[in-house]
Amino acid sequence: TAFTTAAACEALLILGEALPGAARQAALAAAERAGAWLERRFNAEVMNQNLAAALALWDLAALTGAARWRRAAEDKYRRLAAAQNAEDGGHRNRA
Repeated sequence: TAFTTAAACEALLILGEALPGAARQAALAAAERAGAWLERRFNAEVMNQNLAAALALWDLAALTGAARWRRAAEDKYRRLAAAQNAEDGGHRNRA
């Protein structure tokens, strides 16, 4: 979900108004549903998915102007930064 939503949002940002209105609205509605799902999740075992989720949420903020998505992205980025560790590349609790 994280990678797909991030890629879809990046495409929406790149395409801008070149995408027909109805298609853009449908894609944006789907991205927001995915964003709501991503907003509530953080898996410390798969940081690349968390980073993709943060990008998707950031892009949703750019696409919609909604403070909700910006806050969710910033929260996700903060959690990612807090999980980093110089000695193990961020993989705490590694066996």
